Amino acid sequence: MVGGFFSALILSLLFTWLGQRLAPRLGLCDYPDDGHKQHGRVVALGGWTLALATLPVFFTARELWGLWIAGLIALTTGLLDDRFGLSPRQKLLGQSLAALVALFVAHWEIRSLSVLGLEIALGWLSLPFTLFWIVGAINALNLIDGLDGLATGVALIVCLALAMATGQEHTQALLWGFAGALLGFLVFNFCPARVFLGDGGAHFLGYWLAILSVGATQPQLAAPPERLPLVVAVLMLGLPIADTAWAILRRLVARRPVFQADRGHMHHRLLARGWGERRTVIVLYLLTAGFCALALVLLKIG
Repeated sequence: MVGGFFSALILSLLFTWLGQRLAPRLGLCDYPDDGHKQHGRVVALGGWTLALATLPVFFTARELWGLWIAGLIALTTGLLDDRFGLSPRQKLLGQSLAALVALFVAHWEIRSLSVLGLEIALGWLSLPFTLFWIVGAINALNLIDGLDGLATGVALIVCLALAMATGQEHTQALLWGFAGALLGFLVFNFCPARVFLGDGGAHFLGYWLAILSVGATQPQLAAPPERLPLVVAVLMLGLPIADTAWAILRRLVARRPVFQADRGHMHHRLLARGWGERRTVIVLYLLTAGFCALALVLLKIG
């Protein structure tokens, strides 16, 4: 576990440094806009380097290659948006394709829900629910990626919590690998960021958090999930889920398109109260850690 963490950390530092320099040649840079973005400078989009940094971990768990391919589809969807700009419908199509590959190629399907000890079989609803869970997690992480280091740090905290929650060796190795890669990327991504995740990195991380937040409580990650401990999984991803749910409700009430960007996210509201960017990010890290600690307690007593 320790070896996987440090190897992913070193690879992440190396690839992120290289990615920062290659980004302008690849057309993968983020530019200031009309007010939705916090920064006023050109920043490299290097979240795709996380896929390279975590790749060696998958050589120790070849049964996960189907899930890995689905993750690459999510990554590619985000990269296409970073490079060319996709419509919300096009992004949703790519995200759905990634989820469908996980379903029908990797045979990864949530078959039941566990809610406070009550087991609920999903039956024919398992397919749409799995699709919703994966696509929802991708978009949830993408939506909180609004401040330097926020989404990366949240994903890192969740991975560490999931590593403590699982007793499955391959899953734990994968989680520690992701944690190392995220920590290496965070060195460049924490404010003031020299590299952003971009949609590519956010899509890749959101997809894997969807898989790992369920798989960490399963006997075997590659097998179809026996059940989703709903309260635990939702708490682990509490910050992005809550922020996304509020964003959807807010836009529906205002009769605006659900995918239309605004400045009503939790981090925007804290900034509007006069909090600095670093203070806001650290407080949201602590909130995520609190959600994860509560989820671990419920998992132990459940």
